[in-house]
Amino acid sequence: GKTFLLMELAIAVATGKPFLALQSLKRLPVYYCFLEDSPALVRNRAKALGTLERLSQDDKFMLLADYGLASVPRGLEFLKDQHGLLIIDPIGELCAEQRLDENKAPDVLNLLKNYRDICHSVTGSVIMAHHFRKDGDRMRGSTAFEAGVDGWVNVYRKEGLNKTKLTWTLRMGRGR
Repeated sequence: GKTFLLMELAIAVATGKPFLALQSLKRLPVYYCFLEDSPALVRNRAKALGTLERLSQDDKFMLLADYGLASVPRGLEFLKDQHGLLIIDPIGELCAEQRLDENKAPDVLNLLKNYRDICHSVTGSVIMAHHFRKDGDRMRGSTAFEAGVDGWVNVYRKEGLNKTKLTWTLRMGRGR
């Protein structure tokens, strides 16, 4: 459910339309880095969400999709040039690419520190997706994921039930 939720958020930010209980969003350009999903799978998900029908001609230029690990540096360059939103989905792929162990706190904290420093040097925002454990009680890997971020949303769907549960954990923002 994390990717569908983030795609909905991306559409809402690109159009400036409501998202969940947030009635007014500032319309900003969105750069979505799909690190796990192929373009064909993303197109299928976008079709299921009715994305094209929901985006005006102007909105289509506000929502950029990119694929694979090479998309992350391009997304970071995007944020340097303009105020916008960068979505990286999922961060575990960055751990694997950099040969970091997501179960080791020093590796996770080092990865998150690098991205936090980047976030503080740009005018945009970065959202990173990560997997929760199958039982949904906490993030997969080191507890440093929870310690190293400003907040998270748990998207939990119990097998056999037609309901999705969202729980939000937000902290006071750190940094500048």
